[in-house]
Amino acid sequence: MITIESPSVSLNDERAPVRTVLDYDHWFDAESKRDKIIHRVVEHHAKLGVIRNLVICAHGLPGSLQLGEGFNTVDAPLFSRWQGKVKKIWFRACLVARRDRFGHSMAREIARHAQCWVVASTELQTDNRGRLPYGQLDTYEGLVLSFGPDGRIHWSHRYPSTYQRSPDPNDWAFNRG
Repeated sequence: MITIESPSVSLNDERAPVRTVLDYDHWFDAESKRDKIIHRVVEHHAKLGVIRNLVICAHGLPGSLQLGEGFNTVDAPLFSRWQGKVKKIWFRACLVARRDRFGHSMAREIARHAQCWVVASTELQTDNRGRLPYGQLDTYEGLVLSFGPDGRIHWSHRYPSTYQRSPDPNDWAFNRG
């Protein structure tokens, strides 16, 4: 488990299998608008000051995040409203930092526009159904990248993975070995 320091906020999509419980938690359904989600964090900054950690629990794909009505790389400029308000964003979502045709576009562009650190995985994450203990984020699986406010990768770490590639490069299989 990874301990998430306060002040912290979590944004949880109701379709995600895992939910974090931090100082302030929010659940969004598929109809939640992007602007509402972005504004919720701005409201917390007004109450808390700088948010040290923001955890987003949602389904993800390279260049896209299923949070509310969804975010894609082209929506990254919306995160500029978080400049000076959030120090680090943790994506608890599959594949968000995986290379797409533009590189690691979504994670990189959010870090650049929000002017904060972004931690995200390039691989599938275990489907640990349920709620995580207060102030905790489960350990990532596979390659994790950390993007700085300049949009560059500043560190990476490879964790053990439950999944492995099957012979079909577009398919993943549960690693039973």
